[in-house]
Amino acid sequence: MTPKRSRPKFILELIVIAFISPTLFVAESFALSEQAELQNRALAQKIMSRVKPGQEWITGGCMIVSVSEVEAIANGSKSGFDANALLWPDGIVPYSINPTGIDDGTIDSKGNVAMGRREAIRQALDAWEAAAAVTFIEEPYGNESVSNYIEFNDHPSLNNSQVGMWPFPVKQKINITSWLVGVIVHEVGHALGLKHEQSRDDRDTFVTIVEDNIIEGKEHNFLISDTNNPGTYDFDSIMHYRHNAFGKNGQTTIDPLPPNQGKKFTMGTALTLSNLDKAGMAAMYGELTPTSAPGSNPPSGNYDSPVQFGLIIIPGIDQGTTRYFYTLDGSEPTTQSNEYFSGDVLSINSNTTVKYFALQQQHSPSVTVTINYTFTNATPMVETPVISPNSGSHTAPVQVSMTCNTPDAEIRFAFGGTVPTQTSLLYTGAFNLSTSSFITARAFKAGHTPSGLANADLQVEQLTLTAPSLYPNSGEYPSPLSVYMETTIINGKVYYTLDGTDPDQSDNLFVEPVTLTQDTTVKARVYLDGPYNPSNIVTNNYTVIPTVGAPIINPNGGNHSGSVEVSLSLPAKGLNLENAIIRYTTNGAYPTQYSNEYTAPFTLGIGNHTVRAQTFYPGLSPSTVTSANFTVYDPSPTLDTPEFFPRYNRYADSVEVTIENLTEDADVYYTIGDNMAPANPTQSDMLYTGPFTLGLTSNVGDTWFIRAKAFKGIEESSVIQKNYEVFDPGGFAINPPTFDPDGGLFYNPITVDISTTTTPPNPGIYGSIRFYNTIDGTDPFVPDPPTTGGNSINLSGPAVLKSIGEFIQVYATSDITTATYEFMCATPTIETQPGKGIINHIGSATVVMSSTTTGGGTVIRYATGGVEPTETSTVYTEPIEIGPGTHIFKAKTYRNNFEDSDTAVASFIVEETPEAPMILTDPMDQTVDAYTDVMFTVEASGVPNP
Repeated sequence: MTPKRSRPKFILELIVIAFISPTLFVAESFALSEQAELQNRALAQKIMSRVKPGQEWITGGCMIVSVSEVEAIANGSKSGFDANALLWPDGIVPYSINPTGIDDGTIDSKGNVAMGRREAIRQALDAWEAAAAVTFIEEPYGNESVSNYIEFNDHPSLNNSQVGMWPFPVKQKINITSWLVGVIVHEVGHALGLKHEQSRDDRDTFVTIVEDNIIEGKEHNFLISDTNNPGTYDFDSIMHYRHNAFGKNGQTTIDPLPPNQGKKFTMGTALTLSNLDKAGMAAMYGELTPTSAPGSNPPSGNYDSPVQFGLIIIPGIDQGTTRYFYTLDGSEPTTQSNEYFSGDVLSINSNTTVKYFALQQQHSPSVTVTINYTFTNATPMVETPVISPNSGSHTAPVQVSMTCNTPDAEIRFAFGGTVPTQTSLLYTGAFNLSTSSFITARAFKAGHTPSGLANADLQVEQLTLTAPSLYPNSGEYPSPLSVYMETTIINGKVYYTLDGTDPDQSDNLFVEPVTLTQDTTVKARVYLDGPYNPSNIVTNNYTVIPTVGAPIINPNGGNHSGSVEVSLSLPAKGLNLENAIIRYTTNGAYPTQYSNEYTAPFTLGIGNHTVRAQTFYPGLSPSTVTSANFTVYDPSPTLDTPEFFPRYNRYADSVEVTIENLTEDADVYYTIGDNMAPANPTQSDMLYTGPFTLGLTSNVGDTWFIRAKAFKGIEESSVIQKNYEVFDPGGFAINPPTFDPDGGLFYNPITVDISTTTTPPNPGIYGSIRFYNTIDGTDPFVPDPPTTGGNSINLSGPAVLKSIGEFIQVYATSDITTATYEFMCATPTIETQPGKGIINHIGSATVVMSSTTTGGGTVIRYATGGVEPTETSTVYTEPIEIGPGTHIFKAKTYRNNFEDSDTAVASFIVEETPEAPMILTDPMDQTVDAYTDVMFTVEASGVPNP
């Protein structure tokens, strides 16, 4: 038997490139909400602002819409797109294929022959036919007898379609640039009447449209349609945009609202028609009804000889609109199985299970019919091999493997639909397939009937990237012209040429606007790392109209003192015409034809000036505007001159230089010369921001020359110069000075001895070590004032002592030693004389006070009764006599330049002098009854009271 190859057309599940995705508009007209209508009108007005006179269609995007419909939305006569696209009568959709670029047999960018594009169209049409009662009938290209039909065209940069059938005889185009099945499915969906999912009037409940991120000219793809929205919002629709569709630089244009944020990166990436897509299409064109299964001959049974199997197809009934598919190995048939054609006869001579079904246009598949044949003494049949995968579209090379359950059987296979024989290619192991192929396979074994035929239709098509956009469009423009290029592909890179050649990755990479000054052909395409084909090439032709050359300003701005003379001229290159006029301003205003005409150099005085100049010539566009900023300073110094630190001029190894700015908010600029005086500083020189270090000069022993100047507004200071000699000390290092005593807290003036552990190697040659000191915290320097020299220093008040040592002869210096000395009065002592403590005082006591802090006007001040002493309290000068009673003394020590002491507190109790007791009045005699209480009164005296 010789089964016929099936046509690889019916694909019920297909891989799609879902970068766009619309909704199903099948309901009657329905009023938009007020908010949606206002939003729609504003967006439509934005679109109409860019429509050119006479323009009829808006094509930027995958959906072609009429200008009149957008205009009606913009002026308020319509609220949104018409909900009902005109359906194709009876679901019959005539179509033709423009063979140019499709059937011309050339090699396209994916390395496949262009004929494969016709197959892609058929597969896309089959997908919709499997979803609803629609039938696509191909007409010869150029057949003008059909009033309404779709024409498929190969386009260099666009994928788009008109929506539904138009109500007047017309050829409706579907333009395709990305020849992948999913892209074609999407555009055919538009032609059947589908619009975009994001155009539903309830879309703002599910997503936010980020209008500011939409590329200009693409806004119509986001207009709301006037519909009552059958079903719920479908994030999985094949007619839904990706989140960044038509976004500037890949930015998000559609942002899902809670709780659907997780759909952001999955919407627009569907791999199959969603259930709502299928249901919506069925609602528009009707559901599919089952196809009637035909009968067959002979019936199931056991036979002695081969049988001739055939289907019973009644002529004239469904002939030409019904297809039949079968298997001979008991497996379930699909649209990828063997196809049976009317009149076919299959010779069967071994035990065989035949399964078949029928599929009529605008119908669902019939039930599968099973016929079993057995034969007496039949030759065993090899099981049909299995090819994996056996169908599908792939965007990268796919590994193909084959298996057969019959032991020791060998598998032979072929490409292009040829039925394999025992001399065909022998399968020995899995192999990679990098191009689209139709594979057939059959298994053979000695003493067995060859197996049934297995086949696999594998589409291997790398994704072709979307072409870039160039702005502006081709046309005439004045020079210079800036050309912008952008891509919606995330991480995509645009390469371009300016000489008319086709660009590749060795050409210019677009990173910033390209400036054109002459007629130029710009070609650009997008590349992306990975399994992607570069985009189609976009070509724009620019006619660049020359303009006169822009003026040259000399000098070109800057800082100047007193005044500056400015001249204007035309460039040596460019379009320089006799009688061209340069007009200029000096206040920053842009020149016009009424501004000052330049005839001779002009002078700018003290102040800030912005000079702008432009060239004018009759009949040509004015030149670009040239600008320069001038600051002219008053030459008379009005700012304080900065100061340099340190002041000493000679340093070993390096010196850290500080410039002190003595004018608030002024900036100090400086220049440096190596063994030569530098130029006076300007605001173009180094700005002083902090201390800097000077090392050895280029010739050791030379001198650094530094000049500094302050600037503030148009004012400036005088120039100050400082010279530093930084020398190599030749190994003569001095250890830092040591102090005795070291810093700390002291209660009397001290003398600090200063020394170093370094011993001069030869004082007669190198000199002795000398110390320079400061006590105010500033760094000492050698040997200028106010540094104090000497090996000791007297301190009688708080001080931060800093000292530096120097080899006198060679000027080698040590690091600086720092110590802090604090002085405080000692807390006074308060006691009685002789000391008896707080008590044990009879009659009177003498209080004395003293402090270990002495000299320098030291005094002790005190107060009684628990009062805190102050600088105005009583000065203690001599012992204090106190009488009987309790006495509390508080005292503090005070001395010039010392901190006050802590407060001393002492309490003393003085008792009165005791007196012997004496009876002054005796008691009186009394006569009383027995057992009666008696009171006697006695008067007595004494200390303490008796």
